[in-house]
Amino acid sequence: MKISNTTIKILKDLAWYNPHIVIQSGNVIKTVNDRKTVFIKAVVEEEFPTEIALHDLSGFLRVVTLFNDPDFEFNVDHVIISDDSGSQQEYQYSDKEDLTYDERNVNFPETDIVLEISEEKFDKVIKACNTNKVEDIAIVGEGRGGVSIKALNKEQPTRVFSTLISRDDLGEFTVYLKPAIKLLSKVDYTLEISEHKIVRFSAKFGDAEVSYIIAAEVDSEF
Repeated sequence: MKISNTTIKILKDLAWYNPHIVIQSGNVIKTVNDRKTVFIKAVVEEEFPTEIALHDLSGFLRVVTLFNDPDFEFNVDHVIISDDSGSQQEYQYSDKEDLTYDERNVNFPETDIVLEISEEKFDKVIKACNTNKVEDIAIVGEGRGGVSIKALNKEQPTRVFSTLISRDDLGEFTVYLKPAIKLLSKVDYTLEISEHKIVRFSAKFGDAEVSYIIAAEVDSEF
C-alpha cells in the first residue's frame, strides 16, 4: 500500500498537536490536542486495513523519510516499510491504552456565521502574535465595518494587529482563540462560527478533506 504525499503532510500536521495517534481502519484520521480543545478530522484517499496505534507519530514519519517511494504492509501489530532499493524496516505499533487520543465523532453545532479566510491572512495573524508577543486571536464582527481577525492581548490591547477578512455586515461578535493553532499551509479555509462558542476551519487539501473544530475562549461574545 502507498501513502500519498498529501496524507503524509496531514499526519505531520497532526503530530504538531499530539504525538499520539490511533488510526482506525478505513479512510478517516482523527486526533485531539492534549487540552482537548482542538479536534481534527481528515478524510483521506487511502483505506487503512487495520487499526494503527503510534506513541510517536513524528518518529514514525522520520522513519518513513528513510525510504524512496515507500510501500507499507500494515499488519495487526506492526507495519513493514520497504522500497524498491531493497531497504526495509518493521515498525511496531504501540499499546493504545498508553496513548492520549479521542475516538469520539465531534458534531459541529448549527452554524451562525460562515466566512472564507486565506491561509496567508491566518498565518500573518499567527506571526503577529509571535512578533508582538501577544496571547490572543480575536475574530471580530463590527457590523458595517465587516469582520477582522486580530492578534492582541485581550486584557491589555495596546498592540493590536488586524486584517480584514470580510466586508459583509455579519453582525457584532468577538470570538477569542489561543494562538496555539496550526493549519495546513497553502490552502484557504471556510471558517464557521457557532453561538455555542465553537469554530470550525475546513478545507479541501489535495484529495483529502480536513476540518479543525476549536473551542473558543469562554469570554467570547455574540
